[in-house]
Amino acid sequence: MTRGIKAQNCCTRSGIDCDMAGRVIGLDISHESISGRIGNSSGLFALQHLRSLNLAYNYFEEAQIPSRLANLTNLTNLNLSKAGFEGEIPIEISSMTRLVTLDLSTFYIQTLLADPISKLGIPNLKALV
Repeated sequence: MTRGIKAQNCCTRSGIDCDMAGRVIGLDISHESISGRIGNSSGLFALQHLRSLNLAYNYFEEAQIPSRLANLTNLTNLNLSKAGFEGEIPIEISSMTRLVTLDLSTFYIQTLLADPISKLGIPNLKALV
């Protein structure tokens, strides 16, 4: 009974969408000033019914995009734009067969004295697509 109460409370929060069974299917935590890294033990990866995830406009400290996102097999929309990710885009993203939209756009500001602010590399574009 406690579990149902917690789910119901969670589903009433802004940025969280739930299905009729109370399972989280949408999570929009964009523009929330989140900083740090998404660790492998993050509860985010337990949201197996998640269809839409928006982490845009946060700052994940130039960390690499977690390959474990590919474990969210029901995702149809993934927005990681301007979230401070760097490094190579994990090839595991290519196994997300239900993905319809993927936004990996980044800030790219080049100055005379500094490197671009955020860099994402594509290891193998053909394999990713």
